[in-house]
Amino acid sequence: MRLRFLGTKAYTEKRSRRHSKDSAVLFEDKGVRLLLDCGEDHADAPSRLKPDAILITHGHPDHVGGLKDYDGSIPVYLSDETDEITKDWPFEKRFRFRRGASFQIGHLTIETVPVVHSTRAPAVGFIIDGGRFRIGYFPDWLDFERESDRNKLKNLDLLISDGSAVSRSIVRRVDSERVGHISMKKALRLAKELGIRRVIFTHFGDEVLTRGDEAVIEELKEEGAPFSFAKDGFEFELERFEEFHKEGYDPSKLDDRVLADDFRLLAAKYS
Repeated sequence: MRLRFLGTKAYTEKRSRRHSKDSAVLFEDKGVRLLLDCGEDHADAPSRLKPDAILITHGHPDHVGGLKDYDGSIPVYLSDETDEITKDWPFEKRFRFRRGASFQIGHLTIETVPVVHSTRAPAVGFIIDGGRFRIGYFPDWLDFERESDRNKLKNLDLLISDGSAVSRSIVRRVDSERVGHISMKKALRLAKELGIRRVIFTHFGDEVLTRGDEAVIEELKEEGAPFSFAKDGFEFELERFEEFHKEGYDPSKLDDRVLADDFRLLAAKYS
């Protein structure tokens, strides 16, 4: 199972060398390619990468804006609410789902988990089950809509989570409803509580873009949970990560160029 992070920036004017493009992740396993989100900076991604399907978490421009002029034949999976937001957009091969539903793409089972994030663009996280692994893609969220969904993240091999806030979650109220972003510290505590094996943060907001990755990574290490920061172009291979836990593993002999270059970011506990 391989992931390539095409963009890792939140919906903000700030940019950095590592985080300059909107959200999009290319997922690949056993010949199945999924594009997870397609922000405004990635209008060429469907035609260039030719995924088997495009999965959209919610209707904010940094997650779906790249499809505004898309008129190709790749199926787009999106919630009823996101379908309504994009109803005038040209893509026609739409697979609508009710938030909380599950569906199958090839050998993969995808479960949608309703999350608290926005009232205008209700969001989901995706749990992708490939049989030998389970990963969660929750790039833009504050909390679970239903507390009963909490345990669905139990024992995930990987959680991809929101990097908008470091120590304190960003919480606002709209018509008495909470909206916003979970803090990275809270996500790491959740990972320890639920036995999630590792966390990769993406969707970085103003705080990280201002302070810089290294300073924030040092602060987050205090939580004592394995994590890494994605960057634009960052690749992660689950099978490669498993090798890090084998007895006698020597990181100095790592021959994968991409992972060797980003070894410190791959898992903060090895830095």
